Amino acid sequence: TYQRMASFGRNFGIAFQAADDLKDQDALLKEGIDLVPFIKTYAQKAKDDLSSFQNVPAKKSLMKLCDILLPAQHSPGIFDQNPEG
Repeated sequence: TYQRMASFGRNFGIAFQAADDLKDQDALLKEGIDLVPFIKTYAQKAKDDLSSFQNVPAKKSLMKLCDILLPAQHSPGIFDQNPEG
């Protein structure tokens, strides 16, 4: 249980940092770097780390937190928002 939560924290942290870096996505794309697949991979790894835990409110909240990081065509990720808009 401890190791799964540690793995969740590591994977979520990586996904969070990459999602935060999306703010600089234009500069990264010029260099040929697309962070979206990277974020999806680590957010999914974080969700997988939680899969064996019981379906309690805390697990559901952590799963939703992972989903918030993910940009999607119909619903942008939390870091896709324009802070000035």
